[in-house]
Amino acid sequence: MNMQPNKILDEKLWEMHLTRQFNWTIHLRKMLYDKADMKNMGKILDVGCGIGLISKEIHELSKIEVHGIDINEKLIEKAKEKFPDGKFIVGKAEEMPYDDNTFDCTFCQFLLMWIKHPFQVLLEMKRVTKPGGKIICAAEPDYGGKIDYPDDYNAVPATIRAIMNEGADPFYGRKLKATFARVGMKFEIGVSAELWDDETMKREFEHVWEFAQASAKNDMMKSWAKAIEKRDREALEKGERITFLPLFWGIGNKEKETKNFASEEMGK
Repeated sequence: MNMQPNKILDEKLWEMHLTRQFNWTIHLRKMLYDKADMKNMGKILDVGCGIGLISKEIHELSKIEVHGIDINEKLIEKAKEKFPDGKFIVGKAEEMPYDDNTFDCTFCQFLLMWIKHPFQVLLEMKRVTKPGGKIICAAEPDYGGKIDYPDDYNAVPATIRAIMNEGADPFYGRKLKATFARVGMKFEIGVSAELWDDETMKREFEHVWEFAQASAKNDMMKSWAKAIEKRDREALEKGERITFLPLFWGIGNKEKETKNFASEEMGK
């Protein structure tokens, strides 16, 4: 995630948050890795690499050379600790210091919703990808499609407001297709629409509740977080709890360069 993680959360909380995102999108990424045949690639760029969890995961597919870039220096330091074999640098996703046609694949996850001009990022990803390579954008959420039941505390509108206050676009998921179309390449768009089963919800909500308490800025927010936790525990015990968040993904194909045979003939 290519953003400055210091507005409301300290380093420990950000690591907790990024680790949770990594864990509950494992199946989605595996599907995308397989679809792109990533295990047979040689060099991949993880854009908005955060603490390097996905970079390491990609490397372990078949000892792929993985580079990572993130705007935040502290996250890059953590990435180097977690994955010493990765080639990490601090930099902007909108202006990446790589030559044209460098990587077999460029990859990002939970990134574009935090970027003011996502089109520029996707254009850069295309630029540094080799002809015939893949551009993958995974797990761009759309909170306008989020469903929680019960939702007595209006948690969805509150989440949307909090995301907007942090400068992100909570509705970016639905815009991913339009961004790919503007860049100009063949692409495929899909959406992950899985419902968590009760055991997964119980496990994940333990992290959610811990995170909510740790990140609450005042007593009122702590009290609100406790009330939601109480509601959630009761609904889970009754087997009523539902949570759903659509995650959009896209895979672009950078066309291979073709020789202009007519021009060659004229030049002879």
